[in-house]
Amino acid sequence: MRGHTDPAGRGGEGVAGAGVHHPPGAHAELHGGGHRGRADRDGGRGRRADQEAEIVQTAEAAWAAAAVDIIKEEFVMSKTVKIEGMMCQNCVKHVKKALAALDPAVEVSLENKCATVSADVDDNAIKAAVADAGYEVVGIA
Repeated sequence: MRGHTDPAGRGGEGVAGAGVHHPPGAHAELHGGGHRGRADRDGGRGRRADQEAEIVQTAEAAWAAAAVDIIKEEFVMSKTVKIEGMMCQNCVKHVKKALAALDPAVEVSLENKCATVSADVDDNAIKAAVADAGYEVVGIA
């Protein structure tokens, strides 16, 4: 290999293969497997490779779980019901109890004076349940 030069013009005199550039991944193949060390002791797989594989697997599982949650949130439609007359937490309890018969996952907010119910609950049923509890529906969106 004497006489080869690298792109910087440095000669390889006296060192076999000096300055010779191999394509990526070819070094180990051309030089009999490359460096000896931990990879040989671990049967060809290093501890680091195992750790990296585990990290990738964990990350992929977390990403898949997050994607499922996002998809569920996108497809779960809801309605916001504006309610007049709620003044305290007891009012919230009454409205929540009335609407829970229609949608067990109902959320009621005193601060916003509204309730959130599933989109498949009938508007007239919502109005009737809230009225029976002693409050007034002023809007459903």
